[in-house]
Amino acid sequence: MASVTSSTLKQYDSSLRKFWFFCAEECWEIFSVTTEQILHFLTVCFQKGSTYTTLNSTRAALGHILDENVLGDFRLRRFFKGVYNLRPTRPKYDNVWDPAIVLTYLETQKNAVLDLKALTLKLTALLLLSTGHRLQTVANIELCNIEQTSQGVTIKIPKRLKTSGRNRTQPHFLFSYFTNGELCVARLITLYLEKTKALRSPELTHLLITFQKPHRNATTQSIARWVKMVLTQCGIDTKCFTAHSTRHAATSAAARNGVSWDTIRQSAGWSDRSKVFATFYNRPLISKNFTQAILTKE
Repeated sequence: MASVTSSTLKQYDSSLRKFWFFCAEECWEIFSVTTEQILHFLTVCFQKGSTYTTLNSTRAALGHILDENVLGDFRLRRFFKGVYNLRPTRPKYDNVWDPAIVLTYLETQKNAVLDLKALTLKLTALLLLSTGHRLQTVANIELCNIEQTSQGVTIKIPKRLKTSGRNRTQPHFLFSYFTNGELCVARLITLYLEKTKALRSPELTHLLITFQKPHRNATTQSIARWVKMVLTQCGIDTKCFTAHSTRHAATSAAARNGVSWDTIRQSAGWSDRSKVFATFYNRPLISKNFTQAILTKE
């Protein structure tokens, strides 16, 4: 199971539980099901609204407990082709919010007078917008991998992430000191570390920690809540846009500002052959350097 990340295991757990209950209701022996029975299960899931992506994840989960010959049947391949034709995978958003809205708001939040909560929210939003990375990436920034120099702040993330893979480089961020001090990620990281130093126990090894007691390392779920708080404060509809939309907004803004695909790909962690950005992330608005392209609101 070392080949599967903990987040993927959690995702598989939901699919396997659903399959287990279905087998119990149908009086099937879970480890001896046939291809026809799997097709029946997947068809019921499809009729209840499951997407192609969800069904494909379910198939992957079943691959860990069932015979590969059962799952390799040509009828399953045809079933998934049919699902894709009937319910094709589409981009989550048709358009995306303008990062300038958030940056203009954050610029009014003067670093020197922010309390821990406001400072945490601001740093979280700027980290996500200036890197174009996932919430998971920011949640895995550890103090031991942060280096402060006279030129700025360097961050390495050696932990395995969703974007990790063979022959892929791990995220490596360089935040130079920015001319606009209120939007300078490097200065904000330094200030945040100073402000949280007295609060940190030996267990608080991550950059971001919760601002409410007892202080803990911030999880991806905590960061998602913080991002939605910032978006709400900026007047962005969080019923339409999730916390992950920062990735769409940042990478789309970089593309509009003339940043090359190669730079966007490397900054956001996509492979050189990936079509994810063009297909799912490069969204138009509603109505250099990657980081500088984002933080320059004009």
